[in-house]
Amino acid sequence: IKERLTRDYDFWRQKRDSCGKLGVSSDRKLLLVLFHLSAGISCRKLAVTYRVSSGLAAKACTLFWDHMIEAFGPTYLGELTQQRITRVERLHRRLNWPLCLGSIDCSSWQWKSCPRAVQNLFSKHDEGCVVRLEVVVSADLKII
Repeated sequence: IKERLTRDYDFWRQKRDSCGKLGVSSDRKLLLVLFHLSAGISCRKLAVTYRVSSGLAAKACTLFWDHMIEAFGPTYLGELTQQRITRVERLHRRLNWPLCLGSIDCSSWQWKSCPRAVQNLFSKHDEGCVVRLEVVVSADLKII
């Protein structure tokens, strides 16, 4: 992901400022986005933790999704057409999975900093606030 983002998008590259000083590294930008996604930490708090401007942190979090979809969307998020279904069915038949369009994978994360206003949408009585992700993929790892 890092290699693709730094190759294709200027924002993710480490650059020098007008004084010649190196700016924020691509590793740091990506790390703060991953912490934002995994722990639900606000961009403002991440900016303090990683010693970057809150504007840069917010921009990194926003651009990450735009760039991920642009870079990897055509490969992994293609439209579900009859041609694609036929291709997936053939692939799964060869793997001895007849009539299987895809398999579902579920992940759950506890959301420690869940805002009170939405707690009832994400709460499980025994686990607190939980975010659940469900994805259906084919054997070639394309999201269906």
